[in-house]
Amino acid sequence: AVKHAGASSVTVMVALSYEGVELRVLDDGVGFDQDLTARSARPGHFGLVQMRRRVTEVGGSCRISSAPGAGTEVRAILPIRVPA
Repeated sequence: AVKHAGASSVTVMVALSYEGVELRVLDDGVGFDQDLTARSARPGHFGLVQMRRRVTEVGGSCRISSAPGAGTEVRAILPIRVPA
C-alpha cells in the first residue's frame, strides 16, 4: 500500500468469524479506477488480480473497493478447514 498507493496510513485487521478468517487492509492512498486496473493486468505481476484469484482458489472471497483519490480497501475471507 505504501509502495503502490503512496499511502501515509495503512490499517490491517484480522478477525475470526463463522465465515472463516477475515483480513481487511485499508489505506488512505491515491486509489484507482477498478475497471481500468482489471483490464490492464499484466502477466507475471502478482497484484490485486492475482490476490483475488488465490483467495477464490481456496474457497474464499475477496472484495476490493477503491476509487481515484479515495484510498483502497481489500477484504478477504478465507475458510477454515477443520481436519476430519
